[in-house]
Amino acid sequence: MLKKYLTAIFKTAQKGDATEPSYYPALKDLFENFAESSGKTKVQVTALPKKTEAGNPDFRVWDGKQHIVGYVEAPGYANGLGKEIILITQARSEDVPFDLRHLEHIKYSTDRQSLTALTRALTKTIVRVRSREI
Repeated sequence: MLKKYLTAIFKTAQKGDATEPSYYPALKDLFENFAESSGKTKVQVTALPKKTEAGNPDFRVWDGKQHIVGYVEAPGYANGLGKEIILITQARSEDVPFDLRHLEHIKYSTDRQSLTALTRALTKTIVRVRSREI
C-alpha cells in the first residue's frame, strides 16, 4: 500500500510542475486502500470538497452511507509544533527551509532506485515514532 502511494508520488514529482493538489489523487487512493485493508470497504474520500462547516478541508471522508466520518487537512509546519513530524525532502538538505533544518528529515530522489530506500526509511521512522506514543 505504501509502495503504491510512493510510486504515485514519484511519478507526479518527476513531471516537474506539480503543486500540492497534484498529489491529492495518490493520497486519496492511500486513504481508500487503508480503509479497505481495515475492512471498511465502502469508505469514500472526496479530494478538495466544497466549503464545509469545518472550513476548506483538503479531503472529506464518508462511511459509504453518506455520513461524514471526518476531514483531513494537509497541515503546514505550525500545525506540527510540539508533535512528532516527519519531514521529507527531495535529495538535498538545502531543500528544507533554513528554520526547519535542525529537525530530522528524510532525503530522497525521484529515480526508481530510491523508492525502496525511502519506503524503508519511512517505515523505520513511523515505527520509532509510534513506539514513543505507547
